[in-house]
Amino acid sequence: MTVAQTTNSAVTMLYGHVGLRIRGEVGKGFTEKSLRRMIHFAEAFPDEPVVAALSQHLSWSHFVESVSLRKPYRPR
Repeated sequence: MTVAQTTNSAVTMLYGHVGLRIRGEVGKGFTEKSLRRMIHFAEAFPDEPVVAALSQHLSWSHFVESVSLRKPYRPR
């Protein structure tokens, strides 16, 4: 097997496993749109202490709106 074939096989298996995990463990009860929002949220607010502090004052709806307005948060 060539390096390209080995890499392709590994990537294919990885994506398959991720898909199964999303479907079986993460995606139950969530729409695709909701999962995308959660991913965007995690990308925009990767700092858990910041999210914990803000969540005391903001609802999920506020976060969803702010994610669509801003670039991902990057701590300095």
